Amino acid sequence: MNTQKLEVGQVSPFPSQLGPSLNYTGNGFDLVINLPDLTPREISSYKNGPYRFELLEKNQLMIMLFEFKPGCPLSDAPFHMSQYPDDRAANLPETIEDGQGFALQIIVIEQRSQKIKALRTIGLPTKFSRDLLDVCRKQLKHPLSKSEYDEAVNQTFKNYTTRQLARYSFSKAKG
Repeated sequence: MNTQKLEVGQVSPFPSQLGPSLNYTGNGFDLVINLPDLTPREISSYKNGPYRFELLEKNQLMIMLFEFKPGCPLSDAPFHMSQYPDDRAANLPETIEDGQGFALQIIVIEQRSQKIKALRTIGLPTKFSRDLLDVCRKQLKHPLSKSEYDEAVNQTFKNYTTRQLARYSFSKAKG
């Protein structure tokens, strides 16, 4: 499980992969957004702005679409629960109780310096969390190797733009 302390201004402990990635930590999800040349407006939007999230499934992947206003356009983060070499999947809850939901920690990193520029925790709504849990459980029944995962990601983004993928979303949350 991921229990490391994160602070704005510190060097990121995450891999320096450009773009967004969604990760299950064992007790919630991290949405790590690693971008170059972040503006103060973008940083402010990630910290405090209105947001929307959407879930969809395509090519055995779950894709979380997200947007922060103003100034942070619709983006995507592919995910498959079988991509963890450790046992964190064992920490998936059995159910999501009424009024409960997953925590989603937003971690914004400036790509060149690798410094954390914004942190935000969002409590996901119950229905969205249940849908997320259902997809994770389904993915565990149909694991993908690393090469299969990479191929699914490549095929998906070769054939669809982020906006086109939004047509396939089945669960939404906003705040």
